[in-house]
Amino acid sequence: MITKYFNEVTGLFSGKLSYIAVSLFLLLTGISSGVFLVLAMDESDKLVAIEYISGYLFGASGIEFPNPLLPELGNNLFLIFIMMISGLVSAGFPIAYAILIYKGVALGFSAGLILESFAFEGLHALLLSLIPKNLILLPCYIIAAAVSHIHAKQSNAGDDRYMKNGRNRESGSGRYFITYIGIVILVVLACVLESFIISHYRV
Repeated sequence: MITKYFNEVTGLFSGKLSYIAVSLFLLLTGISSGVFLVLAMDESDKLVAIEYISGYLFGASGIEFPNPLLPELGNNLFLIFIMMISGLVSAGFPIAYAILIYKGVALGFSAGLILESFAFEGLHALLLSLIPKNLILLPCYIIAAAVSHIHAKQSNAGDDRYMKNGRNRESGSGRYFITYIGIVILVVLACVLESFIISHYRV
């Protein structure tokens, strides 16, 4: 069954790795923008953001943060759902790319602020809090954006090769939803991992 699932997903990307390259480029653009945003921030705004992150990671601000599992799970699954819907409309795929850039900006901003503000302790926090979950999450968002673009293009009424054969259309939609089921499972795994790490990392 795992082999069949893998074949369905890889079949969707057959000859279409350029979509992955575009997604990766946009993610890196978002990360760079997030880091630049940290450098350009006003000091007073930066202090507010540092206080928030310090409380979230280290429990040091006096603010009691809930376990991040449900909020993170809700936020990520909502974004993944929007990306999936965007691929069902021929002109909707830019929404998926916009979400990918947003995730990149958020990651770049968080990483840049942590490293600039907490030095060595920030590197430790980065390695424990951001990197493990994003090793799972970021590929999910990259693949989600790419498959949304692929499916939106194939669903376009102007794509004759796709529309002439009803079986091809049905197969394409099947692969699309199977891919998103796999993405959802990995997103849940990433959020559970973050919840476990953060709950043990806070003071």
